[in-house]
Amino acid sequence: MKRVTNYMPRFPHTWIGRKNVGVERKPVQPTGLCSFILIQSVVLYDGSVTLCCNDLNGRGAMGNIHETSLYEIFRGEKRARAIAAMREDRRRDLRLCGMCEME
Repeated sequence: MKRVTNYMPRFPHTWIGRKNVGVERKPVQPTGLCSFILIQSVVLYDGSVTLCCNDLNGRGAMGNIHETSLYEIFRGEKRARAIAAMREDRRRDLRLCGMCEME
């Protein structure tokens, strides 16, 4: 018997103003630390590693596993700067995180 081992229900997501997904939601001004960035990174089909599971096009890529180890990317300067910005309540300064609708 096959089982689902990981299920993550989410609201339809877009970066603010990028696309109308047909779901009425109140506007969100993202602040603070995104919990996802602390525990995970996403490796895309081409080896790009991004901070967010919603960044399917790799626009916020921190590196590529074909050039740098996943460990070095995860512990690297780009991720550290993003975490620092979030902790300093400067999430709005980050390219994608500053437009994110997720709370």
